[in-house]
Amino acid sequence: MGETTVLALAPLSVLPQYQNQGIGQALIKKGHETAQKLGYKFSVVWGHAEYYPKTGYIPADRYGIKAPFETAKENFMAICFD
Repeated sequence: MGETTVLALAPLSVLPQYQNQGIGQALIKKGHETAQKLGYKFSVVWGHAEYYPKTGYIPADRYGIKAPFETAKENFMAICFD
């Protein structure tokens, strides 16, 4: 893959008393909308392997994007806006 600018959306957290109400997913959706308007092709996250796939993220290495640090590949994920 050629050089591509990616946006990292992190950190993201919701206070425990407000979790499971869709707030986190709404924040991610808004972040994606803003990223697309700004012309980003990808967003990457380093996070929970069971949460982020709900919003379309897959292991970033499937897009040829590698983490700049050592981590399990299932925790470094990306989404392509194309």
